[in-house]
Amino acid sequence: MISYDVLPGDVVCVLAGSSELAVLRPEDDHYLFVGCCFMIGLMNGEVSEFLASGRAKIETIEIR
Repeated sequence: MISYDVLPGDVVCVLAGSSELAVLRPEDDHYLFVGCCFMIGLMNGEVSEFLASGRAKIETIEIR
């Protein structure tokens, strides 16, 4: 489930310290916060499995 504000090219991520998925929009050298979303298969700790298997990565980004 996701907001109508989401556009092609937006990304879904987990922000450090958050239990919700965030939708971010790449904008030049930073990201804009679009909102939160729900995705089946990513709400019960599966992200840590993705990190362990190399299917996801940790990045430091700037959000405005």
